[in-house]
Amino acid sequence: AFSDEEQDAIATVELRNEGHPFWDVDGGNVTSDKVYLLALEDFETYFDIPMTLRENPVMTGEFTDWIDYAQYCYDKFPGLAAEPTQAAIDNRIWYMTSSEGAGYPDYAIGKTDWWVRTPGYVDKTYASAIYCSADVGTANYDVTDDLVGVRPVITVEY
Repeated sequence: AFSDEEQDAIATVELRNEGHPFWDVDGGNVTSDKVYLLALEDFETYFDIPMTLRENPVMTGEFTDWIDYAQYCYDKFPGLAAEPTQAAIDNRIWYMTSSEGAGYPDYAIGKTDWWVRTPGYVDKTYASAIYCSADVGTANYDVTDDLVGVRPVITVEY
């Protein structure tokens, strides 16, 4: 997929794998990777979605319900609501259909959940994810769940 020159431009990045910001689950060792997933902390850095909202955004009193919070995240960065590729659909990834969408914002239809590298709330067998409705930090899945999408990240040196 990448030429030799393009491969050489992909940087190795040292990643501090923080634990979950609200649940007492360790994130693991520092790693050096060329391809990786975002962590929940990255959403504050890159998308201006405050960490303080993620534990329970409704309980902070800033949002009336989770749909209100999801809309806030979506408004900040619509790309958080991820559309699966046809290859992912062919390999049975889950995505929101109009018949399942009762209670979800309209923009979530046709979108999928996707992994981040932050551990989930149970233990290291769970990982956090971004919901199809774009809400950050409230989803957790067993790491063997193959219905969740992946949005890999690379850092390019130029």
